[in-house]
Amino acid sequence: MMLLPSRFLALLLSPCLCLLLLTILPQPAEAEQAATVKGPVNIVVDGTETAEALKKVIDEVSGDNHPVSISFAPKPQATVASKVAEDVSFEGVFGLFVRGLREGWNAIPRAPQYLSDFAHWWQSAPESPRLLLYLFKLLVLLCISGFAGWLALRLLKSMGPALPTSDPAPLDQKLRPALARLAKDVAAVAVFIAVAWALFSHFFNPLAAEGKLTQQLIRVIPAIAAFVIVGRFLLSPGEPRLQLFMLPRAKRHFGILTAYSAITMVLLAVFVELGDEVSTASTTAGIFIVVTTLALLFRIWWFWDARHDISQVILSGAPEVGNPGVLRRLFAIATPWLLILISMLLWAIGRIAETLPDGEQLVAASSVTQVLVILIPILAVGASMLVRQRLIGTDPDPIPIRAALRTLMVKLSGAAAWLLGLLLLGWTWRSHLMESQSAEGLTVLKNTISILAVVVAAWALTSFLNALFRAYSPRAALSTDNDDHVVTATTVQTRLGSVLPILRGFTIGTVVGLTILLVMSQLGFDIGPLLAGFGILGLAVSFGSQTLVKDIVSGFFFMVEDAFRVGEYIDTGKLKGTVEKISLRSLQLRHQSGLVHTIPFGTLSSVTNASRDWATVKFSLRLDRAADIEKARKAIKKIGAEMQSDPEYGDGFMMPLKMQGVDEIADSAIIIRAKFTAKPPMASSIQREALKRIYVAFNKAGIEFASNAVTVRGGGQAEAAAATTSVQQPATVVPAV
Repeated sequence: MMLLPSRFLALLLSPCLCLLLLTILPQPAEAEQAATVKGPVNIVVDGTETAEALKKVIDEVSGDNHPVSISFAPKPQATVASKVAEDVSFEGVFGLFVRGLREGWNAIPRAPQYLSDFAHWWQSAPESPRLLLYLFKLLVLLCISGFAGWLALRLLKSMGPALPTSDPAPLDQKLRPALARLAKDVAAVAVFIAVAWALFSHFFNPLAAEGKLTQQLIRVIPAIAAFVIVGRFLLSPGEPRLQLFMLPRAKRHFGILTAYSAITMVLLAVFVELGDEVSTASTTAGIFIVVTTLALLFRIWWFWDARHDISQVILSGAPEVGNPGVLRRLFAIATPWLLILISMLLWAIGRIAETLPDGEQLVAASSVTQVLVILIPILAVGASMLVRQRLIGTDPDPIPIRAALRTLMVKLSGAAAWLLGLLLLGWTWRSHLMESQSAEGLTVLKNTISILAVVVAAWALTSFLNALFRAYSPRAALSTDNDDHVVTATTVQTRLGSVLPILRGFTIGTVVGLTILLVMSQLGFDIGPLLAGFGILGLAVSFGSQTLVKDIVSGFFFMVEDAFRVGEYIDTGKLKGTVEKISLRSLQLRHQSGLVHTIPFGTLSSVTNASRDWATVKFSLRLDRAADIEKARKAIKKIGAEMQSDPEYGDGFMMPLKMQGVDEIADSAIIIRAKFTAKPPMASSIQREALKRIYVAFNKAGIEFASNAVTVRGGGQAEAAAATTSVQQPATVVPAV
């Protein structure tokens, strides 16, 4: 495995190409004369140098017969924050932006002057070798350092945990191998940089232009390596089984990240970091605005190209995969645009920094912010997914309170990642926030922290309550047979489960309302008159909506008396069905045909509950008058015992099936009655099964059921003839003439 991708090594050699371009450009006559003229050298010190370092510099310069003079200049103090604090209004900040943009735009035509200035600087004392020789030495240094890093990586390859066997593997299984590979990459890069610095003094003169340029190039290697290593850690383009951040088209985005980091860092090192020594400030400003604007356009294109991939990653992190909420969908759509907007805002801060004495601090803070804006959401999503997988793996079917605590832990892990990112952002901008010594600014910062704390606490509490209510409120299952008014036992909820939707709406509404009031209080609003206004408004609504108040009050007493619960079958007199939902002012009944009836509580006069506690079912059987009653009784008793031992129906019995006796003797039948007591959800199904078994058992035992047919019995031929003659013959009808 290579230390870094070949694309990265090619991009790392981009300064060699830039310097090679400088070698083929025509050198001005002044530059050729500068190599032969031994001009005076003025060394400026600020009092922070050591005596040994100062003596070494003087010896190096005086060894080439240069006149040496030393002057003192105190190091300027940082004034960025104080300069910005002078005018923090929108007009003032916008004016600084316009000024910086104008200065940068006017400096663009002077940017090509940097090439000739670079030639002057390169040939100034102490002299540097020709650029072609320098490029060769730089290439040798990079090759030796790269080989050392690659060798270190090869030696560490066999160390660490094994790769996961499944693909895709859970995040917790991929994390340990990924961290091990991250540690190997960091160690290899450390060896690369250490060897590069060790060879630096042997290959280059630290006081010459070649040494200063090489120092800048070596200093950007950690930044480039950080981008590449973090990209490998999250995207794992070479090993999909270790991909932690499930971004689609991982290889493409990793290549874009590598190209962006290498090209941008090398250009800034060559043309901006050395700007104060090579050329004038105006020339460097022109190059700086060109490089940063090209980087901005590149980022905008990248975020636009990855907009669908970013949205897919955000949607895939939903707790219920395939059914993300509305807020998550909106966040998934808005995230690419937010990244583009933040990039433009940071670019604008760079323009403002050009107008300030020490604008490098703002530029550095903006660069770090751009990285944190991308890494913070990744860290938050990863932390939530890791905690969720770890907790689900320990207890896949927890009790409600444990499920709610598990959801709370998942939410808090993501919130902790966001808070950590905000702390890093605050630490990045700490000098600009604290050095202003503005009481108004500190007050705004304090209120912002308080608002964030309130919002995070409310969000965590709301998530916990939602999970708790969801765990105690299972959804009613649809009936799969032809039951008229039967639901399974698992769908009948407890009394608490029936009123939880009302408690959920009231509790979450209270939390949201209190959060809004606290946030408004932190923003400076006086919430006292607002609370008084809400009280008067509530009184007016109560007088104007008497029907609504009646429904709410009636529903409250129905809930107190526990008249019905979700999942029970009730009859209101006009409508009947299974209770599917209970709200603050009404309930919903699901009829067996699928119709949903919404009934306000105020219209209910009486309620008959067919699903409470137990149900005694009595049914009649019509037997033939010649049937053996005792035989029928024993058959029914045997069926009752068999059904009680049946694993499907046995748990539903509270009293066994038995025959009560003869209920009626009719003209053509003997009517017997049977009964049993069972749990309400299974009463109808037990009755149908009992009738089926009774029918089969009676047929086998020869017990006939009664028939409605009329049977005529005769005594013989003589009686039949007598009966025939006794019937009066009809008279013959003679038609009239």
